[in-house]
Amino acid sequence: MPAVSVVIPTYNNEKYISEAVESVLSQTFRDYEILVIDDGSTDGTRRLLEPYMDRIRYHFQENQGLAVARNVGLDLAEGEFVNYLDGDDIMLDGNLEIKAAIMGANPAIGGVFSNFCVFNDIAVLHERGEKETFQFFRRTGKEIPEIFPSAEEIRFHGGRNTTLYSGMIFDWLFQGNVVLPSTMLFRKRFALQVGKFLPHLRTQQDYEYWLRFSKLHPLAYIDDVLVKYRRHSRQLTDRSNIARVIETSLRIIEAYEEEFDSRGQGKVFRIRKVEKLKELSKAFIRMDRAKQARDALAESIRLDPGQAACYAYYLLTFVPGSVIRYIYDRVKSP
Repeated sequence: MPAVSVVIPTYNNEKYISEAVESVLSQTFRDYEILVIDDGSTDGTRRLLEPYMDRIRYHFQENQGLAVARNVGLDLAEGEFVNYLDGDDIMLDGNLEIKAAIMGANPAIGGVFSNFCVFNDIAVLHERGEKETFQFFRRTGKEIPEIFPSAEEIRFHGGRNTTLYSGMIFDWLFQGNVVLPSTMLFRKRFALQVGKFLPHLRTQQDYEYWLRFSKLHPLAYIDDVLVKYRRHSRQLTDRSNIARVIETSLRIIEAYEEEFDSRGQGKVFRIRKVEKLKELSKAFIRMDRAKQARDALAESIRLDPGQAACYAYYLLTFVPGSVIRYIYDRVKSP
């Protein structure tokens, strides 16, 4: 039985899948298996994987979405630890070795994740991509060390040192996601207790899952760049997708209203919900969906009548959408 199962879900990813597999095969840590979950690819994905068939476990299924592919991968995984590697991302040297050592030495920790660099087909966009990727840091003004209750210096073979941050971080994750799935090595036994990814969510499945995971188990983080996160044209979102992402995030946090009320922290929940409602209303305004924007703002005002910005946005819904888009585009342009 391998120590680590690397699960690579993929769909029509012939351009990048070989590079993802090679990045695992080049790891210095060798006690692993690779499971490629092909979610119904119709391109050349399987053909490109043929040279690796003696070194991977390949599972093909009808297209059912990323959440189902990850769930199938978890069911098939034989390792004590699991790492979901998106089929267009890349592991860097030492990724499995460092994280497996941390998990082995800390049996109470549910998973360990890390920083990452962001790149595209042309160049590296951000050497350290966490703050550039997640709005959490800009919105809260927090640094990673501030969201974990404990920190310790650890040393690896070869004299490499790093700081391990760990603890229960559900309350901070409720304020926004900080976990890139490809960077997380987690304990399968704990994941089975948490449950599966939710296939009915069209987006934000990762955030929902790690929020649920963090409520039950402590997580750990190291500020080492151990994964390359690829950005490409398929990841670009139009205005309707942005609204869908915000709506889904809103539904996710609404599931915890009773949790915060029971702790006497209803205000924390309401502040977070009002923030998401304002984000949603702004997306609707830019899409010229004034009625939906007013509904979101009315709910926001009901929860917190003192939010002056909500009244301003409400008035803005009566301005023609073409005018708003013109102003928005002018402000965004250099």
